[in-house]
Amino acid sequence: MSAREAGDSKLRARRTQDRRASLVRVSQASPSAYWGLQEDVARWHAIYALYSNDNLEGAAALVEESSVGVRGQHLPFLQILEAEWATQSQGERRRLAPWLEIEFVPEEAGDGIDELAKVALAACEMVGNRLDWRHEVPVRLSLLAEEPGSGYRLGYEVPKYPYEKICISPTTIHDGSFASVVAHEYGHVAS
Repeated sequence: MSAREAGDSKLRARRTQDRRASLVRVSQASPSAYWGLQEDVARWHAIYALYSNDNLEGAAALVEESSVGVRGQHLPFLQILEAEWATQSQGERRRLAPWLEIEFVPEEAGDGIDELAKVALAACEMVGNRLDWRHEVPVRLSLLAEEPGSGYRLGYEVPKYPYEKICISPTTIHDGSFASVVAHEYGHVAS
């Protein structure tokens, strides 16, 4: 190995070590938005990977050490993460069918959870019938907690591991569009 190749190899090893270290350390006491965002790139890749595996606790822990991006590009995602994490950490899950479970916060869903569960199951089965879809893909339907920033969308579907996740905004539950939004989002699962 030439001296140049050895130097390149050492440089690559050092860069790899620095990237790994940036995932677990806080460089300064001040927020990263004030001292530069280069180290945040690797951290945000890790945050998105944790989110994709529905490891919201891990993603939320890494977010605490991160900025929201040069122009705040991570802010919308951060609001979604906070709403999902609040629901998951305070919530309960109930199996509605072998392929469908519902996640909710009991204090917020109240006595109406049984009716919402029936409506959600019926909406998903209606989509399955119309599209001749066999419900083979596991789905978690999450009724998002009442969190700031989560009321700006009706709902969304996101592929996660080990299931597809449908998240429904609290405003959708109360505005009469719950069944149609669940059906729409389940259509993404079936397509």
